[in-house]
Amino acid sequence: MKIRYLDGIRFYNAFAAGGYSLIEQRLFLNKINVFPVADADTGTNLASTINSILNKSKKSCSLKDTIKSMADSALIGARGNSGIIFAQFLVG
Repeated sequence: MKIRYLDGIRFYNAFAAGGYSLIEQRLFLNKINVFPVADADTGTNLASTINSILNKSKKSCSLKDTIKSMADSALIGARGNSGIIFAQFLVG
């Protein structure tokens, strides 16, 4: 059966699936981090930001309300440059 619509709950669940995968790969992301400085914390910072989104967002049937909540949660929990950049992506 094809999905014919996207609501807030489906969007959140799709995001969460990718987010959990990113969290699992945070050490690899730390290892390959070289830009702008090889500080080896990009994966950790991004995983922390994703955790904030997953733990603090409010799911709603409304796509707009869900994304707004996710963006707010990202801004509040953003950590490091990668977290801030990702949070701003969601806000945009």
